[in-house]
Amino acid sequence: MDTATEELIEDLKEMPTTTPPPADLVQVVNGLARSNAEVVTLDDLAAFNTGRDPLQVVRALRGRGWLHSIPVNGAWEVSTGLPAPHMAGFITLRARLRSVPDTPACIGGRSSAQVRNWLRRPTASAIGYWGEGKPPRCLTEYRVLRWQPRIPLDTIHGLPVWKPETLLSYMGARPARFPWTDIAEWLWEPCENVDTHLLAAELEGHPPAAWARTAYLLERGERPDAAADLAASGPAIGDGPHYFGRRVDADKYKPWMPVWSPKYKVVDYLLERNWSYDWNL
Repeated sequence: MDTATEELIEDLKEMPTTTPPPADLVQVVNGLARSNAEVVTLDDLAAFNTGRDPLQVVRALRGRGWLHSIPVNGAWEVSTGLPAPHMAGFITLRARLRSVPDTPACIGGRSSAQVRNWLRRPTASAIGYWGEGKPPRCLTEYRVLRWQPRIPLDTIHGLPVWKPETLLSYMGARPARFPWTDIAEWLWEPCENVDTHLLAAELEGHPPAAWARTAYLLERGERPDAAADLAASGPAIGDGPHYFGRRVDADKYKPWMPVWSPKYKVVDYLLERNWSYDWNL
């Protein structure tokens, strides 16, 4: 078919906020819609062989509502793209990784649980970042968690994501930087099929307290067997105490009281309070 006479896909003819593209760019709009592209780069547009400079294609399609600007040089959001469930908040990350594939960033923190459909409530979009210096400006719209993964990442809907073992390691190593609200609703999910060898590899080099807190998380996540295996494979946890959170005014959070785990020498000022207290009351 002559691309200049290709007709716009029927479902796109009444698409809100758009006007018909130029005849020679209908093939581009149709191609992006068929592939469900969420973002597009100049290289992507050049591959359509429209005879136009890719930047001219961008200007023409932006003016008609088919492309939208995002804070990533050389990339645009596609209006026909339909993000997978829980992935809509990561258009900018997707665009950055398409434009600069070696960017040391991925979906991390609570968002690595969200994209697996473990969370029952919304959460702020978070990424893990392990580059030197400040992260790229376009990524500062996310909650940025500094963490160097020591095990491979998972891929979900085309984006790199922390493995459950990385998530648990971060929670145990840096509890003050993790939002714990509603933890009782989903902690069992990352613990259910955890690989203690991967977990130990992720915690390698971290102090005994991080190992003890992570083992305690596994215990609370209904995996006492994995907790015991992890504790046995890491550095000696000693007599502790290993503090999980900071001491708070008990009168403020009645009837909550801190918990002592004799097995892992953990004083829990954090997990138990969020486990027992309904913050929506």
